[in-house]
Amino acid sequence: MLFKKPKSKNYNVIIAEDNPPHQKLIKKLIEKYNVNVVESSFISVGQSFGQFVLDRAYLTLIICCIGIALYVMFAFRKSIE
Repeated sequence: MLFKKPKSKNYNVIIAEDNPPHQKLIKKLIEKYNVNVVESSFISVGQSFGQFVLDRAYLTLIICCIGIALYVMFAFRKSIE
């Protein structure tokens, strides 16, 4: 696959890393290639969103288990009788 280099030297890059080793690597790459970095905005996703996703995952797991149980009951209803 071939990639063409854009004519413009202005690039927009989003870097979202919480991992310290990755942050060090990115910092070294920025220093190596002499890139000017400007943070235009910063958005933090708090613990409340993580808890929301976790709660939804538990609910989804419970619904799936009930659905599987109902399917097994329906599929084998004649073998029980």
